Amino acid sequence: MDGYQVLEVLKTDTKLRDTPVVAITANAVTKEVKHGKAAGFVDYLTKPIDIDQFGAILDRLLETEG
Repeated sequence: MDGYQVLEVLKTDTKLRDTPVVAITANAVTKEVKHGKAAGFVDYLTKPIDIDQFGAILDRLLETEG
């Protein structure tokens, strides 16, 4: 399964459909970032991962959940 397929499975599960999913990929093309966000990823990180950016995303998501 690719990330988009996993996202679709999560969206169809009533217990998991509200789980925020962050894409982490080597595909950094602007078109793909837009496609990923439109598909439902809450954020889209490209490799190599910027640890500060990753931490900021986690902080934002955890604040939203809390």
